[in-house]
Amino acid sequence: MTPSPDVTRLSDHDLAVRARDGDDEAYAVLMRRYESRVRHLITAIVRKPDAAEDLTQEAFFRAHTKLDTYRPGTSFPAWVTRIGKNAALDYVKLRRPDIVPLRGSPDATTGKALKALGFQVPNPTSDPSTARELDERRFRFALEHALRRLDRTDRRCFLMHVAEERSFEEISRSEGLPAGTVKTNVRRARLQLREMLQPWLGTDASPGPATQA
Repeated sequence: MTPSPDVTRLSDHDLAVRARDGDDEAYAVLMRRYESRVRHLITAIVRKPDAAEDLTQEAFFRAHTKLDTYRPGTSFPAWVTRIGKNAALDYVKLRRPDIVPLRGSPDATTGKALKALGFQVPNPTSDPSTARELDERRFRFALEHALRRLDRTDRRCFLMHVAEERSFEEISRSEGLPAGTVKTNVRRARLQLREMLQPWLGTDASPGPATQA
């Protein structure tokens, strides 16, 4: 069905508000405006045109279900493109389960990895034996393995908060989740990682204070 001319002339903001209120015709106009942009980005990530087409439809479906989280005044194309990017990255991760992209440097060194998990880092000056015992390469492998075992949403929130140094509010807007839920996801991931990595940390490693947004 072809949208009525008056609807096609509306701004992104007005269309998004109407779509959020249940106007499917308004959402169809938004899809027509930005479908090619989202598809182009997804294709660049997955490098499979057929998969990109399906993921583009999935991205707009996700966006439609999250319209209640869309804030008027926010750029709609940026918002829906971010959802498309996340859908493409999820697709890549599912097909490469052996890889967990650690953007930033939560585990670039053993010390930083320990700090990211809220542990007090042993001081090599006062306790050089502890520093020698921690084989950084093996610890990194153990950390990546532990990250893969986390719930996907918990892992995403944890990495964005720690590796990308994004606040809970920023992650909330990006993922379409309440800020309180993001905090819970990060806290749960941190606790589970502590438990899984305890054999590496030794009996002297004790949890430090939780990081703040």
